[in-house]
Amino acid sequence: MNSFERFKNKQKRRDSAVEHVNARFVFNAYNTTVITDGQTEIEAAVVSQQEKDKGYIYTHFQDTLVPGQVWETKNLHYLIVEEIINIKDTDYHKYYALLCNVDLGITWGYFRSNLSIKEEQETVLISRQNPTLTIPSAILEFEDKIVLQNRPWIIQEYDSISQPGVTIYSLKASTVSKEEEQSSASYIVKPDREDPVIVTDEIDISDTEKGIGFEIPITLATQGGYFKYDAPINIIKRTGTFVTFKLPFGVEEVHVSVKQNGEIITYHYYGVN
Repeated sequence: MNSFERFKNKQKRRDSAVEHVNARFVFNAYNTTVITDGQTEIEAAVVSQQEKDKGYIYTHFQDTLVPGQVWETKNLHYLIVEEIINIKDTDYHKYYALLCNVDLGITWGYFRSNLSIKEEQETVLISRQNPTLTIPSAILEFEDKIVLQNRPWIIQEYDSISQPGVTIYSLKASTVSKEEEQSSASYIVKPDREDPVIVTDEIDISDTEKGIGFEIPITLATQGGYFKYDAPINIIKRTGTFVTFKLPFGVEEVHVSVKQNGEIITYHYYGVN
C-alpha cells in the first residue's frame, strides 16, 4: 500500500467518524422522541420551525419513512412530504414534513387558506381565499366535498405529480345538503357518480386521431377527473368520471389526455369545416 492509498483510507475513516458524530449529535439532542404511525414506533428527531407549520424529521439509517405517511408524536401529526437527499453518506435520513392541522377522520392533512383582502376603489373589500389541502394521495377525487370545522369545500383541481405520495388539492367554497351532513365537525362527502353517457354527435371517438367540427360537444370517460390538454378549449362539464368539451373556432387542433382502465390515453383532435 503506497502513501496515497493510506491517505485515502485514513480520510475515509475520518469522514465515517464525522458522520457517526453528526448522527449522535442529532439523536442525542433534546428534540429526540418516539414517532408512531399507529402500528410501528421508531426513534426520531423532530425539528419544528418556530411559528411555522413545517418541520424536519430525522430517523436512523435503518428506519425509512415514505412520503404520504402520517406520523404522530405528543399529539402532533406530521405528513411526510419528501426525503431531503444529502449527497454525502450519512447515518440518518432527513425528511421534510408538514404539521397537520385538520383531521378528516380517515387521515390527517394540512389546510392552508392563503387569505388576503384587497380593497377596490377605497369602498369595497374583496376577500380572496385560495385554500389548499395537502393529504396522502389516492384519497379524494375531483368534485369530492370536504367539511373542515363545519365549513364545506369542493375539490376543483389537484396536483399529485409535484410530490409523489402526497396530493395538493385546490378548494372552492361549497355547501352540503341535509342528506350529506354528518355529526362530526370535519368529514368527507363522496358524490354519487353515475356512469357517463358518451355524447358524440355521431363522431367516433374510439380513434385517437380524429377530425371534428368546431363547437361540437365531445364527451370522454375518465377516472378521478383526470384531464389534460395542450390548447385552449371550451370545457362544458367536468366530473370525476367524464369531461365534455368543444373545440372553439380559431383553435386548429388539440391533444387531450384522459385516464381509462388505469391508463393515460391521449386523443388528437383537429378542426374541420
